[in-house]
Amino acid sequence: MVANDEKIVIGKILRPHGVRGYARVLPETDNPSRFKVLKKVWLRNDGGALRSFDVEHAKILQKFVLLKLSGIETIEQVDEIRNQVVVINRSDCLPLDSDEYYFFDLIGARVVTTSGDTVGIVRDVLRYPASEILAVEKDQQEILIPAVAQFIKQVDIESSTITIEPIAGLLP
Repeated sequence: MVANDEKIVIGKILRPHGVRGYARVLPETDNPSRFKVLKKVWLRNDGGALRSFDVEHAKILQKFVLLKLSGIETIEQVDEIRNQVVVINRSDCLPLDSDEYYFFDLIGARVVTTSGDTVGIVRDVLRYPASEILAVEKDQQEILIPAVAQFIKQVDIESSTITIEPIAGLLP
């Protein structure tokens, strides 16, 4: 489980847009409209340093978000924040339905079978058109488990445990 004060990546600054300090952002969220309700974000550079900014305006485009941050007024200032990631507090994440989970809540979760056998630890969640795939590691082997109801029987975020019902051939 991610602590409430931990920062969550929601996008990356790509380049300036126009001459008035707007930044083109590649959203790293399933819901880019979330940018429109944000009042404050942090930018994290490659060294891990964080700087906070108030959000003045956000406009959602087809593949990008145009973001206007306080204190960023020129193309040159946007160039200075190019390639930095946009992060928010965990507590600012949008609420989800009961059967939905943030990927970052699944990373590090222990995967067990319905019979109690340990499968491994979730190292990544891969996006595919048909469904997401849990990349689970055990003994330096990767096991790919489709994140569909046929396999995933329970997700317990509090205990960081995912229970699966494996079918023949799914597990090594």
